[in-house]
Amino acid sequence: MALIQSAITFGLTAIIALSTYSVPAAAGSDNLRAAVGYYDRSLLITTIGKATRQVKPDQVTIQVKLTDVGEDVGAVVTALNSQKKALIEAARGVNDNGASAQVITLDVRENRRNRRNEGDSKEAYLGTMQVSLTMKISGDPLALIAEVTNGRVEGISRTRFEVSEATGDNEELKQQALADARKKAMEKAKLLEIKLGRLVNVNYLETPRRSNYGHGATSLTVRATATFQRQDANSD
Repeated sequence: MALIQSAITFGLTAIIALSTYSVPAAAGSDNLRAAVGYYDRSLLITTIGKATRQVKPDQVTIQVKLTDVGEDVGAVVTALNSQKKALIEAARGVNDNGASAQVITLDVRENRRNRRNEGDSKEAYLGTMQVSLTMKISGDPLALIAEVTNGRVEGISRTRFEVSEATGDNEELKQQALADARKKAMEKAKLLEIKLGRLVNVNYLETPRRSNYGHGATSLTVRATATFQRQDANSD
């Protein structure tokens, strides 16, 4: 029995050891470590490079207010949804403009003015809907906003001109950002008195700048987070 127990204990120990084993930095070739997805962080250099170019906003987002009155809550909500639908259709009707809308707030309450005046029960409830409407810019953006909203909204509370992630081909900008990251990595390697090895991994992040104040040129920035292998200055 003791012999069997010892065998079981040895087997469990071996399984645990195998499950927790990781490839050490000094063991095997680079190809082996890459194959198992292993890199010793002490052998890596990671830097962030960036590149920026000027672009014109290609879409605008406005926040508008819709209002309606009705004899019950359901009727008011239905009317507000109809107004929102008409607003989207109007936006899409301008040069086949791709438009989308999102409801920010919806509020329906008793119409106090109607109650004080003992008015018509058909105006017993007052509803307000705040809608965020995003439209692709074609031509003059201010003319676009005026055409879409005229006679359809109670008011506009916010206007934001934006650069969408789909604007233009950013491959050249990515290469510039990667070159900037490589330059920073080489400077770091020089300070550490080592050589910079091959590129292991790179991730890109495109960050369009959003502006609330104007519809002229703005900027688009691409950041490249690059990881390189490092090696001793005396190694080949």
